[in-house]
Amino acid sequence: EYPIIFIDRTIGESKMSKSIMYEAIFVVWRLRIWKLFGWNK
Repeated sequence: EYPIIFIDRTIGESKMSKSIMYEAIFVVWRLRIWKLFGWNK
């Protein structure tokens, strides 16, 4: 068996798309607010 070694990215662009970044920032907070106010979709 050989160990898997992950090397941190030092130079280059992120592989995460802008839509994934949007979802991570805004959608999670929107769902939290909906739960806080008891709104259901």
